[in-house]
Amino acid sequence: MAFRAPVCVALALGLTGCPSDDPTEPLPEQQPLVLTSFNIGLAFGYVKEASARVDPIIAAINASRADVICVQELWTNQNDAGEWTEEVIDRVLAGTASEFPHQFWERTVSPQGTEPQGCTIEEAEPLEACAIAACGDESPENLADCVLGECNAEFGGTSPGCQNCMASNLGGELDDIIMACKGVFTDGIVYDGHNGLAILSRHPLETTEHTAFDYSLTARSVLHAGVAPEDGEPFDAYCTHLASDLSATLAYPESGAYGSYAEENAAQANGVLEFADSTATSETIALLGDFNHGPGELPDNYQLMLDAGWADPIADAGVGCSFCPENTLLEGAEDVGDLIDHVYVKTPGTVESASIVFNETAEITRVDGSTAQSNLSDHYGVEVELLR
Repeated sequence: MAFRAPVCVALALGLTGCPSDDPTEPLPEQQPLVLTSFNIGLAFGYVKEASARVDPIIAAINASRADVICVQELWTNQNDAGEWTEEVIDRVLAGTASEFPHQFWERTVSPQGTEPQGCTIEEAEPLEACAIAACGDESPENLADCVLGECNAEFGGTSPGCQNCMASNLGGELDDIIMACKGVFTDGIVYDGHNGLAILSRHPLETTEHTAFDYSLTARSVLHAGVAPEDGEPFDAYCTHLASDLSATLAYPESGAYGSYAEENAAQANGVLEFADSTATSETIALLGDFNHGPGELPDNYQLMLDAGWADPIADAGVGCSFCPENTLLEGAEDVGDLIDHVYVKTPGTVESASIVFNETAEITRVDGSTAQSNLSDHYGVEVELLR
């Protein structure tokens, strides 16, 4: 998976000069820079066994060789009283602070006046009956898997507003979700409107800033950090997570800002490009994250990034997927096998390697008390090493 680009190709791009042809002149020492993106899948109610994976994720991050990691799906979680808390966020950040002492995240919340969504009593009752019978004893962490597997027809028979309400309330007990949506209309935004992003860095962050995008169902943002290594050149890192194409499962909300999930993803991709163009101050710039597009997923949106002059070393190295069917957390899932996590770069340096990381398994104790080998997340991480 590793590959190396010729150093002097940079000259053709007008970015830097090539080493001297004088064999007696020493070559300048190139400093390695390792950039990593990891969707950690701490999506309570969506990705199985979230609480059991927190400690293995912390351990894996601490063992990483990365200089900077862009983390996605570090969500807020609900406590036993149904209140949204930052307990899991605080736990992950504190647990990784010894190796990555420079951290940046920005708490976001659901906007005021969000279009209400919910279920009529009539449409909710068939789904309610099926869910209680098939999934009534399931833990909140694994509820979505059960309902979509056992009650897919009943779920598909509900309105888009009802589906979005239920999706936005995952993380609670089944009875609480029914109470929140059956005959009651809520704002339809998951995880209280938090964006789930964090930048973890070994090096000081000179500048930090955040911008939010228009979205439906799930808050979407981008973080920017100007990173200043003590012994190297500064660089700009951007961390994001763009809209997923949920059209096979959830209809696009009528209250959404766009006509489809694909249009939303494209608008957010353009937003990241514009934000980077207007704020980056260094020669080396990286856009890291789960873009929910790639060569095989929303390919037109992926092409937007390439057409804007960004290199995708992960795809260039022949990596086929980061959301992969052999992942233990995706067993039985459909429409997997896509490369949707990326480290897009512009740099005068060279790409030393590009590869999948965080694809190991760890022993976890499930919510039912049993143990199992599990992947750390439903996504694998992606990592690029540059020489500058």
